[in-house]
Amino acid sequence: MKKIIFIISCLVCFVFVGNVRAQALTAVDLNKRELLRKAQEIHERNLSVDTHCDTPLEFSRAGFSIGNRESNQVNIPKMEEGKLDAVFFAAYIGQGPRDDASLLKAVERVNFLIDGIYSQVKQNSDVCGIAYTVSDLQRLKSEKKKAIFIGIENGYGIGKDLSLLAKYKARGVNYMTLCHMQNNDICDTSNRKVEKEWGGLSPFGRKVVKKMNRLGMIIDVSHVSEDTFWEVIKLSKQPVVASHSATRALCDHDRNLTDLQLKALARNGGVIQICPVDNYIKLDYKTANLEDFLNHIDHAVKVAGIDHVGIGCDFDGGGGVPGINGANDMINVTMGLIERGYSEEDIAKIIGGNFFRVLSQVQKSK
Repeated sequence: MKKIIFIISCLVCFVFVGNVRAQALTAVDLNKRELLRKAQEIHERNLSVDTHCDTPLEFSRAGFSIGNRESNQVNIPKMEEGKLDAVFFAAYIGQGPRDDASLLKAVERVNFLIDGIYSQVKQNSDVCGIAYTVSDLQRLKSEKKKAIFIGIENGYGIGKDLSLLAKYKARGVNYMTLCHMQNNDICDTSNRKVEKEWGGLSPFGRKVVKKMNRLGMIIDVSHVSEDTFWEVIKLSKQPVVASHSATRALCDHDRNLTDLQLKALARNGGVIQICPVDNYIKLDYKTANLEDFLNHIDHAVKVAGIDHVGIGCDFDGGGGVPGINGANDMINVTMGLIERGYSEEDIAKIIGGNFFRVLSQVQKSK
C-alpha cells in the first residue's frame, strides 16, 4: 500500500509541476506574441529603412532574384518577414589603382551595378519599386510594395570627374560614401593600417563635398578618417550621415564614431546608422549579438540624442550577428527597443524617421 501511495504521489507531483511549467512557458510565449504584435503595428504605422546593403554583389549569382527567398540576407520575402519597408542598395566598389584607365573601369563598374539594381527591380515590379524620395516610399508602401533606394559606396566610383555626381544623381543615387578601406582621390580612409595621404579631404574632395551639397546628394562619412570627418562637418552646408557605423566608446574600432563625433553629427543635423558588424559592436566579436547592437543604439541616443540615430546593417557585405542577421530580423530590433522602454515615437525615428528627415532636407537644398 505504501508503494502504491508513493507512486500516486509522484504522479500527482509530476502532473502538478508539469502544469506549472506549461503555464510558465505559455506566459512567456504569450508575452513574446504580444511584443511581436506591438512591433508589427509600429512598422505598419511608420516608415522603416536599412540604409546600407551590399546585395547588388549577389546579382551575378546564377538565377538570383530579389523576389525570391534566397540564401542571402536581403530580399523581398525577408523584408516582408521583418516588416522592413525600404533598403538602400549600395553600388559598392573596392579601392583600386588611380590611373586614368583604372578610374574609367571603376566608373563602368558602378554603372554596371546600378544597371543591375534597376534590372532586378524591373523583374520584380509586382513587389518592389525604385524610390528617389520619401513620397515614393509612401506610395510604394500604400501599394504593398518594398522600396529600393540607391547609394554608392566609395567615391572611387566617380574617378576624378566631378560631373559624374550629377549623372549618378539623375540615376537615382541619393548618397555616396566618400571612401572605403583605402585612401582615394577624395579623402583619407579610417583604416588605421593605412598611412594617411591628405590629412582629411583632398582639394578635389572639397569640391566633391560642395557639389554634393548643391545637387542634394547626402554625404556619407562611414569609412572616412577622423580628420576627414571633421573637415566634412565644417565644410558641408547640409546634414551628413554615417550610413553604417557604430560607437567607438563601446567598441574601439576605426570604423566607429567617437562621442565627440556623435555630438558634432547631431549639431550638424545628421544621423549615425548603427551597424551590426560583429567586430564593430564588440571586441570579443565571436560573442556579438542583438543585445550588443542595441547597446550601441542606446549609447548613440544618449550621446547624440534620439533625433540622430538610425539603422544601417551592411547586410550581404559582412553585417549580421545572432538576432539581427538579415532583413527578416529587423522586427527583432523593434521588439528589443520596446523591451528597453522606447516609445513608438522614438522607435519611429530610429527605424526610419531620422534618416528620412535628412534625406528630405538635403533634397530640398538643390
